[in-house]
Amino acid sequence: MEYTMGSYQVAVIGAGHAGIEAALAAARLGAKTAIFTMSLDAIGNMPCNPSIGGTAKGHLVRELSALGGEMPRAVDAACIQYRMLNRGKGPAVYSLRAQADRREYQKVMKGTLERQEHLRLLQAEIADIITRDGRVAGVRTKSGAVYDCRAVVVCTTDASALRDAQRTVAELSRTQRHIHLVVNRVQPKLMRRLHTTIDDAMDTAGLPLLGVVPEDPNVM
Repeated sequence: MEYTMGSYQVAVIGAGHAGIEAALAAARLGAKTAIFTMSLDAIGNMPCNPSIGGTAKGHLVRELSALGGEMPRAVDAACIQYRMLNRGKGPAVYSLRAQADRREYQKVMKGTLERQEHLRLLQAEIADIITRDGRVAGVRTKSGAVYDCRAVVVCTTDASALRDAQRTVAELSRTQRHIHLVVNRVQPKLMRRLHTTIDDAMDTAGLPLLGVVPEDPNVM
């Protein structure tokens, strides 16, 4: 049985690193935003090696910092130690990495989300994305609760997730049957990812939509 639980401008599915930044960005722009997670105690969950930065991703963290993202602030607040990598090489490849306290990082991120104006945290499993006339109209939880919205940001989990999260992502991926999203895995053991292009992601009127692309067996 379906029942309506509320209306938002933006719904963010997933409260990992990407979901947190997406929800905060939307809310700070003044959009009424909801962020959905399977567990409010797992917001901003980090892997068993809880480090941020380093050679591969350090530049992304600096870009987040420049754009007002929350990850750099949170890791500073929860940091155990900093280490500059590649000191034996030239300055061009120096890379700062921060080791964080996993639980403290979660506390900091959850507190930030709870205090953010225009943002609401909701514990629910999203099983479907609702569309009407080719446009996003809302999301539906596994229990049948419907939240109306104008845009959906899908930030589903990665390979470090639990089996329950993997099951939920698989269920959500069935949404492609009626909105024609191409869903594939980038590696056999990774979660399913959405494939789209920048042109597909924006409607001509400027309203952000989920991208719609034709089926392509070569997409990996």
